[in-house]
Amino acid sequence: MGWIATAGDYNHYMLTLKLVLTDHLYVAAAALARGGIAWQITREVLGLDIDLVLNGPTFAGMATPVQTLESTQWHHAVDEQEWYYLVGGYCILTGLCFAWIPTQPTLTPIAGKGDQTIDTSWWPKVTTWDGCDLDAGCWTPQCERWFTRRLERILGGVETPKNTKTWGKNLRYEKQCKPFVSKAQELTYAFLTNKYPNFSVPL
Repeated sequence: MGWIATAGDYNHYMLTLKLVLTDHLYVAAAALARGGIAWQITREVLGLDIDLVLNGPTFAGMATPVQTLESTQWHHAVDEQEWYYLVGGYCILTGLCFAWIPTQPTLTPIAGKGDQTIDTSWWPKVTTWDGCDLDAGCWTPQCERWFTRRLERILGGVETPKNTKTWGKNLRYEKQCKPFVSKAQELTYAFLTNKYPNFSVPL
């Protein structure tokens, strides 16, 4: 039987994530700016310590300047592994199986399908969250109910990390959500390009 994460593993993830975010403030800044699940996890982990990010300066060498007509803004680049750590990701080796050999005192690994792995995480990847039925462009009461319920079930030992495919299925709700989100993104993009001619991020 493979490894199954527990509530204790989740608590450990949260403690270590707080250390990572306070030591790498640019990750916290990027997560707050991105919104959605990244924003909520960062808010949940940092609590009152979120002022370290909100009141702090731009982090030298960890941001790219973006010039607008009125001022210089800063984009904090976060790589894929940092985003994956933020959501409590695990890379689990699935290409090995274990067998009991009478002459050996412990379980012996036997090669299965090679070095295959599967990604699982406590929370959906930021790329999985983007455009899902809960992603309405802001953290809604429905998002809060979903997050609170899952957190309670994690701490109660009911929920465990899910793989990307399962997350995609679990974040499907009403079909009407997608047209709403799409229209909101379209209007936002139109507003930004009208107000800031240099704004060129594609939809």
